[in-house]
Amino acid sequence: MRQGSERLEVGNIVLPCAVFLLGVAGLLMLERLLAGGLGFPFDDSWIFAQYARNLAEGHGFCFNIGEPSNGFTSLLWLLLVALGYKLTGGFVVPMKVMGVAFGLGSVVLSALLLRELTEDEGQRQMGIWMVALCAPLLSASLSGLDTTLGAFTALMALWWHMKNRSSPSSRWALEGVLWGIAVLARPENLALWLICLGIRAIQEMRLHPQRFRSATFWLVCQVVLTSLIVAPWVWLNFQLTGTPFPATYLAKALPRQRAVDDLWGFPVGRMAMVLSSLFEFALLLLSAQPIVVAFLLWRWLLRRQPVALSSLLLVSFGLTAVQAFSNPSDYALVWSYFSRYVLTNLLLGLLGLALLLPSWRLVKVGVVIGSSLFLLACADLHPGLVKFVRQVNVRAGQWVKKNLPEGETIATHDIGAIAFFSGHRVFDTQGLIHPEVAPFLWQKFPGSDLDIQWVDEQKLMRELRQRGIRYLLAIPEVFPLVVQWRDAFEMGIVFPSEAEMRRGRRFMGIFRIRWDKVQAMAKSGGR
Repeated sequence: MRQGSERLEVGNIVLPCAVFLLGVAGLLMLERLLAGGLGFPFDDSWIFAQYARNLAEGHGFCFNIGEPSNGFTSLLWLLLVALGYKLTGGFVVPMKVMGVAFGLGSVVLSALLLRELTEDEGQRQMGIWMVALCAPLLSASLSGLDTTLGAFTALMALWWHMKNRSSPSSRWALEGVLWGIAVLARPENLALWLICLGIRAIQEMRLHPQRFRSATFWLVCQVVLTSLIVAPWVWLNFQLTGTPFPATYLAKALPRQRAVDDLWGFPVGRMAMVLSSLFEFALLLLSAQPIVVAFLLWRWLLRRQPVALSSLLLVSFGLTAVQAFSNPSDYALVWSYFSRYVLTNLLLGLLGLALLLPSWRLVKVGVVIGSSLFLLACADLHPGLVKFVRQVNVRAGQWVKKNLPEGETIATHDIGAIAFFSGHRVFDTQGLIHPEVAPFLWQKFPGSDLDIQWVDEQKLMRELRQRGIRYLLAIPEVFPLVVQWRDAFEMGIVFPSEAEMRRGRRFMGIFRIRWDKVQAMAKSGGR
């Protein structure tokens, strides 16, 4: 296997990068045409913007000014967004530009990584094209989220890991710096680092026992450097939540762990989620490259030709399994936020598939066709999500600013755009910035058979009343209490419109909480 000593042929990467940028330009055009302007497909992007604005203006790590919190997943992305705001005074354009830059960097790093893994130029080209035409990567580049930053830093560290695998040296220690940056970019990269670290340690023990002491020394140095870089983030978490985890983990993963463990017992429930997630991830790979997967299955099942699994493919499934075990869900983990949580896994899986393919022209054509089909199938999803956030979340925040008294605290489950555009303090019913509500959160696993009502309604409403909250902004499917206790929530204006609501479309309503009715329903058990 080659060590990647030759320089990367520029001509073989320029065209895929150009096509990637054309895809980005196409999505931007669709945003303007279908969504009415530039925006973000997910409300979480506005959460980063709110935190970044407060940080850049000297208020520290807080969502509501004066209330320190860490309801964000990526410290590194938050710092970059704050820097972009300081330099430009804006959010949408700089966040998109940075996302595209890291997405483009992921294409280049995929090419570099493949150079370390195969001498077959055809396999390299197929892998590069799979990444350049990957629909989730294109959408993530414009999402305003930390997704492409996480993928870029993971691929950077993995490329360095493979490039310097031949013998123990100070380069192994330097790898710890790259992994530390990758963990600050996306917490899932911690699992990828531990997988790579474990594989290298086992290989050294089994294949090179004569240099075990040298290898151990440099691996320990790597662990120390990674830990030093991640330590400030862990310290901040301890200061704000009393645990090494951010509030996002406490609000999402821990309630799901408790629900699954209570329902099925540990570790049976976790393993069920792992197996289901692996199945969903396999479906994602099939969707991204249907012709390639069909070709490999044809060779394996019909032609009886052996198909050896590549290491990258195994790592992608292993990483998915670790994520599903720590944050037990299946469909939501793989598909939600346009595969945000498994983008790195997806890119590694695609590269792993490329390493299994013969360099036949027909197969290369199949790669491009398969990628294009998935891209076309998802073409309207990104601008559709942007349109929903603009018409619902952004407009709701603007309405609150104009119509509700200054200083009124708003309860909601979608906190980003509402807080950013209204300037009001918010209470987060999902616990991202108020982890104290995590023990009685409602949890649902969309798209699966598992549907758990994980909420103590009376505790939640007691928390709202203690805080003097009179208004709630909610999507009924996400906050079902407004339907279950209909008489206690007086609905006012809805977004995007009452006409859309009557058509059965998803909507967000602003509700005035009638506390006299809440007390009566609490006494009657919610009836």
